[in-house]
Amino acid sequence: MMLGAVLIAIFSCLFPFIKLTSLAIIWFLPRHNKCIEIYLNILNQIGRYSLMDIDVAVALVILSYD
Repeated sequence: MMLGAVLIAIFSCLFPFIKLTSLAIIWFLPRHNKCIEIYLNILNQIGRYSLMDIDVAVALVILSYD
């Protein structure tokens, strides 16, 4: 149960902040940099999991409903 709470805290609080901060930093870097393209692809792949906390919360509500 503690692992679930930690994952929800990471993906609902920490991850959006890190993602938006890194995108703001990338905005001001030169456009023709291969590292930026790789980093944006990584953020795109990881971004799919940013709604995981909502999925877990919905599952907990459904499972706890009497």
